[in-house]
Amino acid sequence: MKDLKNISFVLTLVVVVIIIVIFPLGLIYSLETISFADQPGFSNKVALNKDSHIKQEVFIDRGNFSGVGMSIKNPNLKNKKEVILNVYDDKGQLVRTSLLSGYNIPDGSLVNYYFTPIAESQNNWYTIEISSPDTEQYVSLDIFITKKNVSWLGKLYVANDEYKEGKIALKTYFKPSNKLEIVNIVISDIYSRITRDKFFVLSYLFTILLLVYLYKKEK
Repeated sequence: MKDLKNISFVLTLVVVVIIIVIFPLGLIYSLETISFADQPGFSNKVALNKDSHIKQEVFIDRGNFSGVGMSIKNPNLKNKKEVILNVYDDKGQLVRTSLLSGYNIPDGSLVNYYFTPIAESQNNWYTIEISSPDTEQYVSLDIFITKKNVSWLGKLYVANDEYKEGKIALKTYFKPSNKLEIVNIVISDIYSRITRDKFFVLSYLFTILLLVYLYKKEK
C-alpha cells in the first residue's frame, strides 16, 4: 500500500511539472515572435480618419524588430476601411508597411501589426505612422494613448503633424534569431519576476508547499 501511495505522489509530481514547466516551454518554443516592450496602461484616445493620421516615435533596443500592437476602438464595428501602418527609420525613409482591414479591427481590443523583421533595428529610433485615407469622420477609429512617462516612446503627432501630449500605448515585438533565444528570454523574464513580483513568488511557493503536504499526507 505504501508503494502505491509513493507511485501516486510521483505521478502527481510529474503531472504538476508538465503543467507548470514543460507545457509552457513547449508553447514558448513554438512562438515565432515575442514581445520585448509591454503595452503601458492607457486612458485617453485620439481619432483616426482621412483627415488625421497619427505618428509615434519609438526606440527599439533589439534587432529583428517585427511588429507593434496597439488598442484600437472601432465603434459598433462600423469601419471596414484599410488601416495602414508605415515604419520610418531615423532618416525618414519608409522601411516597412503593414495593412489591416477594418473588418479585422474589434471595438477596443489589442490589434497587432506584423512585418518583415528589421535586422539592424537594435538601438535605433523609428516612427510609426498610422493612417486610414478612406475613413470618413463619422466612422473614425480611436487609437488609445497613455499619459505615462515611457522612456522608449518619443513624441506623438496627429493631424497635420501637430505635436500632442501623450504617447500611443504601443506593444512592440521582435523575431528571435532561434528558438533557444526565446526560451532564454522567457526564463530570464521568470527570474526577473521572481525578484520583483511577490504574487508570482508566493504562487510558486504555494505549489511547492502543496506538493510537500500531499507527500507527507500520503506517507
